[in-house]
Amino acid sequence: MAVQQDESRAAAAVAHPQAHLADDDLVEREVIKHSAALPTPAESYRRTELTLPIRAFEGTGPVVTSALTRRRRTGESPVEFLVTMTTHVPGGTPDGAVDEIRAREAAHSRMLAAEGRLLRLWRPPLAPGEWRTLGLFAADDAEALETVLAAMPLRVWRTDEVTALAPHSNDPNPPVRGGAGAPEFFTEFTLPAQEAPEESFEKAVAGEAVRTRELAGQGHLVRLWALPQQPGVSRALGLWRAEDAAELQTILDALPLAPWLTVRTTPLTRHPNDPATASTTA
Repeated sequence: MAVQQDESRAAAAVAHPQAHLADDDLVEREVIKHSAALPTPAESYRRTELTLPIRAFEGTGPVVTSALTRRRRTGESPVEFLVTMTTHVPGGTPDGAVDEIRAREAAHSRMLAAEGRLLRLWRPPLAPGEWRTLGLFAADDAEALETVLAAMPLRVWRTDEVTALAPHSNDPNPPVRGGAGAPEFFTEFTLPAQEAPEESFEKAVAGEAVRTRELAGQGHLVRLWALPQQPGVSRALGLWRAEDAAELQTILDALPLAPWLTVRTTPLTRHPNDPATASTTA
């Protein structure tokens, strides 16, 4: 009981992103693999993955659109999901077939962005031959999201790992946009539960909330989400902007809760079909 109470309290206040996680090039033939110092997206999010059944849904477009519309009309926010999309083109597939699906995927992604279902697209670090994209989606629920993903042209060659993202009390939650081109990063924070929190920890939790607001105001902290929790720890995902990895590390090291946190950082590259990029260049 003490562990659960402490997890809830820490999850509500942590400023480390203890959060509240198509295309012309979406179809690139490169694929990304993290360097030895970084986990691959699959490794980073495997523990939080939701395995959704791959099945056909009827009413693909209208059903999800009406669900999102109902939520907005009633003041409810859509659920956000981080999707790791990995594409494997079968050997021997003609280049023309790849290009055709690539063009359809780009057009379909623009449609999803216009409907408010696709919010962001990024590329994690890629190794030669990999093809992986990270996407931020909004949907009424997991089934509605699966409807969206199953209708994407690249799904014929793609597997998806889905992580449901919960609201975080310290989430700046601004309109989703790409900013002035500063590099972006994901950070996954793990905070062990404190059986008997010391005064220093209590002060750090309070200071973390204050510091979160400051970093959001400076444009460094973009979003915070709560990740599915695990026994004995609280976890969160943050989206950050910084000039480079060194600047981000300086920011993270100065967080009030830094002495208690384990942090995994993934550098992101802007995807050509990222809705945020499209909105800032339009």
